Amino acid sequence: MIRSICTFVLLWLLAASAAFASEIREFDLKTTERLGNELAYRDRLAAQASDLVLSQHPELKKLWVQSWLSDLHKDHELVYWCAETKGGLVPEYKVTFLKSGSPRIEDIRGQPLPEPIVTRFRARQTGMKAALPKLNKAYGAHYNFEVLNDPGGNGFLVYGLAATNKSGEKLLGGHVRVTVSADGSKAERVDELSKGIIKFPPIPAGAKEGVVGTYDPISSIPVETYIYSSKLYDIPIFVGPKPGVYWQIWNGNMHKLTKSEIDQANAGTKKK
Repeated sequence: MIRSICTFVLLWLLAASAAFASEIREFDLKTTERLGNELAYRDRLAAQASDLVLSQHPELKKLWVQSWLSDLHKDHELVYWCAETKGGLVPEYKVTFLKSGSPRIEDIRGQPLPEPIVTRFRARQTGMKAALPKLNKAYGAHYNFEVLNDPGGNGFLVYGLAATNKSGEKLLGGHVRVTVSADGSKAERVDELSKGIIKFPPIPAGAKEGVVGTYDPISSIPVETYIYSSKLYDIPIFVGPKPGVYWQIWNGNMHKLTKSEIDQANAGTKKK
């Protein structure tokens, strides 16, 4: 159901074009929803693990560049925290999230990482290097990187997620996806998952959060990072992949609007 709150639409680069040709690797709707929800979950898990580790070990902020990697299981989740040095990755801490109970931090300095985790870290490094020329630094964006299993094979999908540290500010777009081989050593393709990046300033005190809308003709259906952004900011997002076609992204789901729903939304906007 469409939420009846103020809608505003921002048009990205090719808004005048009526033709469509997919520019990126696409997945079906079910897979796209699964990837977007998993991406949001892993990103949130990594943020929680980072906060826990740094709260107990603030000295790490001054040492090396840090890397994290999430590892999901049926009854628990793990986040490995490592330092990046000239000699390679140095394991430091492992955070275990159980289905019930408090997270547990384990010191793993001097211990070898499990081989599957080494491979995922290798894929992360490969993806980061391949994505670097495509990263959009507009509005001071920095990037977090997450690794998911490739639904189309035995390799990985490495996501570069545009982020901001400014309180209340929102960035939409700018994300990059790299398809990486099963051994983690080869970047097979790099896909820019939007036509650009948009900044939304903090909403004024007392104002009501609106609905974000955008035109982004890079694929036949909205990409998984729109689900990630919707969950990150807890807002509905409307995306038009081609003129006259609109999708609503909300609560981890994507819904293609019918003509009657579009007419209803337009009528509501005109009244406002």
